[in-house]
Amino acid sequence: HNPALVEWTRFLVYLRDICRMKLKVVFDGARNADKQPEIDRRQQKVEAAAARNDLRGQVTNTLDYIAKAAHVCEFLNINYCVAPYEADPQVAYMAKKHSAVTMTCDSDLLSYGVSGKLVVVKGFKNHTFRLNDLNATVSHDEYPLSSFYNKHGRILFQLYAACRGCDFTTCPS
Repeated sequence: HNPALVEWTRFLVYLRDICRMKLKVVFDGARNADKQPEIDRRQQKVEAAAARNDLRGQVTNTLDYIAKAAHVCEFLNINYCVAPYEADPQVAYMAKKHSAVTMTCDSDLLSYGVSGKLVVVKGFKNHTFRLNDLNATVSHDEYPLSSFYNKHGRILFQLYAACRGCDFTTCPS
């Protein structure tokens, strides 16, 4: 885990100290049984990375990795929590409750109704990201995703997001 964890740690320090961001990190909790095919696919990628001696490709979101990342947060004095299940619904809930901008490595949060701005990190090492402004004005024949969500509702939007490659879980009540 070390190379990827070191890059992630540097990224947190960059966000906290250089960008002056107030951070709250949310980690995945219990594993979702519905994602077993995806977990198996990721495990095959890890094994292939190990065969190539690619340390970064061997990182998976395991309990061991989450524990090490939590220790990093404690060391850096950055608030964190572990979601009951996947982090995405927890992050979306917290973003809505606190009107916060969310930062993630993928766009799965769209399936939980995150509105406003969504920062998708493309690379920890070189600090690259994509800003999705869900309320931006758009040209003719283009519509903000938040309008799509508001018009069609959560289930259809989750279906749309899943068809586009997002994984999602149902939010426990």
